Amino acid sequence: SANFLFAKHKTVKGEVIYRALKENGVLVRHFTASRICEYNRITIGTEEQMRTMADILSDILKGEQ
Repeated sequence: SANFLFAKHKTVKGEVIYRALKENGVLVRHFTASRICEYNRITIGTEEQMRTMADILSDILKGEQ
């Protein structure tokens, strides 16, 4: 079993999400290869870490960040 998510958003570029998360202290892995450049790898941490990441990501996608 894996301990990470490999995900992309329908409309927000992977690099935009990566940079916004990083600016908010959440580190994920971003890829630059053309086939996967819209994806980020999000490693599963503690429940508290995942909740924090989800809250920050939600704010980013709402444009509130």
